[in-house]
Amino acid sequence: MREITYSKSAKQLIRFFCINGIIVELLCILRLFLRTGFTLEIPEIQNIFDFFNSDLNVAIVDFISLVLFVIVLIVPKRIVLFAIISFLYSFKIILIDTLAVNPLGQLLYLMGVSCLLYLGFFKYHRIFKIVFSVVFNMLLIAHSAVHGVEVLVQSYIVSFGYGLVLLVTLFFCTNFLKLIHVKRTARIWDLSQYPNLTQRDKEWLK
Repeated sequence: MREITYSKSAKQLIRFFCINGIIVELLCILRLFLRTGFTLEIPEIQNIFDFFNSDLNVAIVDFISLVLFVIVLIVPKRIVLFAIISFLYSFKIILIDTLAVNPLGQLLYLMGVSCLLYLGFFKYHRIFKIVFSVVFNMLLIAHSAVHGVEVLVQSYIVSFGYGLVLLVTLFFCTNFLKLIHVKRTARIWDLSQYPNLTQRDKEWLK
């Protein structure tokens, strides 16, 4: 991971994300307790699948994410924690709820990968890491086959569809911003390259 120096405005934006995340987590925790009658009854857990489907798992993910958001709020440069939060929820949704029911899981997975990309995780062994990320995502989604072929197909449709929309949106947005940048910088004319110009000539040209 590369060390990134954040400007004051960037830190404020990260803190704004964290405040939104904290609000969401508090609402999720409140929803959980309202759904369970403020008791959070924990059924007998016999295997890992029972645990994943239990309210205990939901509570653990919510509280861990809340703590991580608070940490990033205090220390904005720990933005890698965003990736951990994204993957926590993504794995839970893809493996338990399935993308057919909750497409947000795919966006969370892509957000986690994007965070790692920004931090320089893909700088070395890029091809291997990209292939691994895609294959791992497809394997996670394949688990939805336990709910039936229709759910599996719908989950893959959501995965490719949301991925396509996100990538195309990023492509057009980044190219639009580059176009604006080029237009703005193109208007800047370095008059120091023309020493024979008088001060009045420079004023007219400006």
